Amino acid sequence: MKKIGVIQFPGSNCERETKLAIERSGMQAISFLWNYKTVSFDIFDGFVIVGGFSYEDRCRSGLIASKDPLLSKLIIEIEKGKPVLGICNGAQILIESGIVPGIKIQDSYKLSVALTLNEKINKKGKILGIGFYNTWCYIDIKNQKNIAENAFFQKKFSKPIRIPFANAEGRFILKKSTFNLLKSSGVMVWKYVNSIGNIKRYYPINPNQSMENIAAISNFSGNVLAMMPHPERTTDGDIIFASIRTYLEKKKIFLYKTFKEKKKIKQLKNYTLPESRYQFLIKMIITDNESISIEQTLKNLGIYCTIQKYQHLEIFSKKIDYKKMYELLYNNHAFYNPKKEYLITKIKLLKKSIKILVRKNTVFNQYKLNILHKKYSLNEIFDIKYGIFWNIIPKNYQEIDYIKKYLLHNSILYNPIAYKAYFYEE
Repeated sequence: MKKIGVIQFPGSNCERETKLAIERSGMQAISFLWNYKTVSFDIFDGFVIVGGFSYEDRCRSGLIASKDPLLSKLIIEIEKGKPVLGICNGAQILIESGIVPGIKIQDSYKLSVALTLNEKINKKGKILGIGFYNTWCYIDIKNQKNIAENAFFQKKFSKPIRIPFANAEGRFILKKSTFNLLKSSGVMVWKYVNSIGNIKRYYPINPNQSMENIAAISNFSGNVLAMMPHPERTTDGDIIFASIRTYLEKKKIFLYKTFKEKKKIKQLKNYTLPESRYQFLIKMIITDNESISIEQTLKNLGIYCTIQKYQHLEIFSKKIDYKKMYELLYNNHAFYNPKKEYLITKIKLLKKSIKILVRKNTVFNQYKLNILHKKYSLNEIFDIKYGIFWNIIPKNYQEIDYIKKYLLHNSILYNPIAYKAYFYEE
C-alpha cells in the first residue's frame, strides 16, 4: 500500500479530513509534525501539506512555514518525482517557498506567484467584501491537452468538481508574463467555473477575484499541486487523491523540470508624504506576536535584528486640519481598538534602522473608505491608504546593508507580486 505523509505545521487543522480522504483512495496516511527529526522521508511515496493557519498566518499566509528546514527535505523528494499536494494553507506554503511553479534564480526557488487577500466583486464592480470567505465552488482543469506528461492528475472527467472554499488569502495574483509561461509549459491550471464548466470572471463564480479564475496550479513537472479549495472535505474531491494513487502505480520515468531566470537586484523607491495628506501610525499596547515570529524566523536563518510593526494610515481631506483629523480618528475608533492599540502622530524612529512601508491594494483601501462613510459618517475623508510599517533594527549596525538586501531578495516582509513597498526616509 502506498504511504502518504501528512505534513502538519503549528496551526494546521485539516489533518483528520485529509487522512480520511487518502484512506478512501486506497493509500495509507501517516501524519507527522514539522519538527519530527527522526522521520525519514524515504518511507513515503508522496506527501500532502494540510490546510489550516500555520503560525496564525503571521505576516502573510504560509510565509513562516515556507522558511522551515523541512521544505529543503521536501524539495529533494519532489525532484525525485514524488507527488505533493498542498491544500489551502499547504498551497500557500508551496507558493511562498517558490516550489510552485518552480522558477529558479541560480539554485534557489523564486517567489513568482502571490496568494493574497480575497475580494468579492460582482459584475457591476461593487465591492461586497474582503478577507475570509467560506462557500462551495466548482473547479475544472481548463488546459487538459497541454498538461505535463508526468502530472499526477491525468484523469479526464465530464463535469466540474464541487468542493468547499474557505480561506482569507486565496486570491492568485501573478504577472501576465508568468501566467503565459505557465500556460505554454504544460503547467496544470485549475479554474473556478460554474456548474456546467463555463468561466465567469466575477463573484460568485470566481469567489475571490482570483486572476484568470485560478483555483490551483502545479509545478512545471506536474508532480506538485497547490490547490486553494478543499477536496478533502467532501467525497466529491476524492478524485484528486485517487489521481495520486494512479500516478504512483504507473511508475513512469520522471524528469524534473524547472525554469531559470537571471538574477535581478530589487530596488525600492523612497516614500514621501504627498501634500494635503496626513499620516498616523497605530502601535500595539500588548505584545505583537507577529513581530516576534518574524524576528525568530530571521534568527533561524542567521539574520539577527529586532522587528517592530506598526499599521500606517495616510488620509486625504480638504475640509479638516491635522488636529481635527486626529480627534476624529481618536474618537471614532474606526481604525484601531484603544484597549489594545494607540495612535502615534509623529514618526520618530532610530536613524540606524531599516524602515519599509508596505501598501495594501486599492480595493482594500476603497472598502475601508466605504465603511467609514457608511458606518461612521466620516464623509470629510476623501481617500485613505492603509499599509504596514516595518522598522528593522540590526543587532550589528555594520550589517544593515546586508540585512536590507536579504529582506528584499527573500521577500520576507512583503510579496512583491501582490503589494507595493517603499523605503521610508525621515
